[in-house]
Amino acid sequence: MGWVWGLGTVGSTVFLSASKFSAHQGRIIVWSGVSFALTLIVFGMTRSIPLAAVAWCLNGTFFTANLITSASLLQVIVANEYMGRVMSLRSLSGAINQLSAAPLGAVADGVGMGNMVLSAATLLTLLIAGPALLVPAVRGLDKAERPEIVEAVAAG
Repeated sequence: MGWVWGLGTVGSTVFLSASKFSAHQGRIIVWSGVSFALTLIVFGMTRSIPLAAVAWCLNGTFFTANLITSASLLQVIVANEYMGRVMSLRSLSGAINQLSAAPLGAVADGVGMGNMVLSAATLLTLLIAGPALLVPAVRGLDKAERPEIVEAVAAG
């Protein structure tokens, strides 16, 4: 399964590196986040190895699309003097992922791995889709830009 997840990440990286996606970064962030959570639900619920492999490959694809696009958008909307601090905070997500293993494992021991994955992925879907539906600033991420960057690109 690790191989197919890696295949999805490589595919996403190659696709986004070769395409112009800057006009749709906000949508890509939201949809890749929701899609990541939904493919995790499918992966957790299925008992079919081929379907699990497809879901896991897509999970890697959406995870990587979200990471690449969110990093790119941060570079556009965060002022240079704050970039280091913002990017260092962003790296905390890996630490939080690792720290969540013990509590999620304890929950899985109590309710079963399938139930824990389904519950955690459903909660993740709601935490991503909720702000996207309710907060206008999230829906406006496609229009996010820093004027000095736009001027520099236009002049260059």
